[in-house]
Amino acid sequence: MKWWTNSSGLGVGITAKSFHNLGMNVSIVEIDPVVHSFAHSYFGLPSVRGSVVYQDGRKFIEHAAITGEKWDYIVHDVFTGGSVPAHLFTREMWQATKDVMAPNGVLAVVNPHPFSFPLPSFLNAPPPRPLAQLVTFPVGS
Repeated sequence: MKWWTNSSGLGVGITAKSFHNLGMNVSIVEIDPVVHSFAHSYFGLPSVRGSVVYQDGRKFIEHAAITGEKWDYIVHDVFTGGSVPAHLFTREMWQATKDVMAPNGVLAVVNPHPFSFPLPSFLNAPPPRPLAQLVTFPVGS
C-alpha cells in the first residue's frame, strides 16, 4: 500500500524527509522556493517521491478538494516564528482540509496560538467522515 502525505510549510524539511524515509509519497507545499532550496542544499532534504509545489497552502488545498485528491496524512505547519497566516486557520480552510483527508486520515496541526486560532469542532464530527485523529502541537511543547 502506498501512503500519501501532504506537508504544508516545509521549514528545513524534517517532516517531509521523515515521511520520505518511511517510503511514503510526499506532496510538499511551500510558498517560498528559497525555503525548499535551503532545505535541500543545507539540511539534507532528498528529492522526494511525490511532488513539490510552490503555492499558498490554502489555494493548494482548495484546488485539491475540487479535483478530489486525498491524503492519508496532512501536516499543517505554517508557523513563521512570530505569527501564522490567518487565512490558513479559517473555517473554509479547515473544511477544504477535511475534504482532502483519506478515510481514517490523520491531520497534525502546529498551532502556536491555540486560543487565537481554535480548530473548529466539525473536524472531529461525523458525517460525512470524521478524522481518525486530530493532533495539535502547540509551539514549545
